[in-house]
Amino acid sequence: MGDTIDPKQRDAAIYTLAIASNYGAFTFTICASLAGLLWRDILRQKGIHVSQWQFCKLNISLVVTAMVASCAVIVGEMYVVHKN
Repeated sequence: MGDTIDPKQRDAAIYTLAIASNYGAFTFTICASLAGLLWRDILRQKGIHVSQWQFCKLNISLVVTAMVASCAVIVGEMYVVHKN
């Protein structure tokens, strides 16, 4: 064994995993999170129907913007925190 992981790579992997798990919960499918299911049920009770395609179209710009920003923060943080 004896192989060690670079601390910069380890921290980047941890932060990336945290971000990816959060994006997976709200991105393109309503049923990916409990909040999405509750939101859909509340809208249905009020007579508003949101299709999967509408939900995806509404979220695409938010997801892309948030993903670019969060990835830029991770890259920046790795260079600031782990100066070599």
